Amino acid sequence: SSGALGQDRSESLRMMKRLTRLTSIVVVWGSVQGLDGQAPTAPDPLLDAYLSQEHSVTIDSNRRIHLVCMGAGTPTVVLSAGRGDWSVTWSRVQPVVAKITRVCAWDRPGFGFSSPSPATQNVDTTTTDLEAALVRAAIPGPYVLVGHSLGGYESLTFADRHRSDVT
Repeated sequence: SSGALGQDRSESLRMMKRLTRLTSIVVVWGSVQGLDGQAPTAPDPLLDAYLSQEHSVTIDSNRRIHLVCMGAGTPTVVLSAGRGDWSVTWSRVQPVVAKITRVCAWDRPGFGFSSPSPATQNVDTTTTDLEAALVRAAIPGPYVLVGHSLGGYESLTFADRHRSDVT
C-alpha cells in the first residue's frame, strides 16, 4: 500500500541522514586523530579553523550554530554549503577571500558542529537559523552571500528578507 511505501521512504531518509552525520563525524575524527587513533603526521592546517568552536553561537537557548569566520573588513561574505555538506567544504576558498574581507562559513542545523533542530528543516527554517547566528555573533552587514546548491536558496531567501543589508 502507499502508506507502507511512504513509511519505508521516510525510514530510508532518516537512515540516510544518520549515515551522513556519522560520516561527517568519522571524517572529522579521522582528521583530528588519524585513522589509527594517533595524531596525523601531516595535518592540513586549512582544516584547523573548521574544527574550532571559537565563533559558534547559541541560539534558541540550547542549540548551537557553528560559524567559521576569518579575515577582517566589510562587506562580510557569508558562505552556505550545499545540501548534506558543511563549512569545511569552503576550506580552499575561504582563506583566499579572507585576505581581502571578513568571510564566515556556517554549518546548518544537524551538520558539521551545529546542533540539530527539532523544527522541520527547509530553506525557511535554516535561513532563520543563519539570521539568528549572525545576530548572536554580532556580525553586521552589509553581506555578500555565496551559496552552493541548497545554500544558494538560503542565500536568496536571506537576501530577500534583508534587502538593505545585502550588497
